[in-house]
Amino acid sequence: MGLDFTNIPDREGAALYIVHTGNSVELDRLEQLKRDIESQDDHQVVLIDVNTPDGEKVRDFYDIDAGLLPVAMIIADDDSIVFRWDNTAIPAAAGDVVYQLDRASA
Repeated sequence: MGLDFTNIPDREGAALYIVHTGNSVELDRLEQLKRDIESQDDHQVVLIDVNTPDGEKVRDFYDIDAGLLPVAMIIADDDSIVFRWDNTAIPAAAGDVVYQLDRASA
């Protein structure tokens, strides 16, 4: 399972991790995307505030520039990034993310 260096429970298989700044408008949009993905698919989706200890660990591990946040990453069980979207490139349509999650799990 991935991201063993955090306290985030992780399921086997590719997962979507979204590192965000905690901005309320941004968070509302990301929470909606998470709900939409979970309604279409059973992949794990984790929202991580960069201002938390786990958020900082993830940001450091993947060397994410704070100016690029939010960042959405599909992470494989070996902690490698399979697909990544930065900032405004994060899809609004859950289907686009689910497609990449399914490809990463194949």
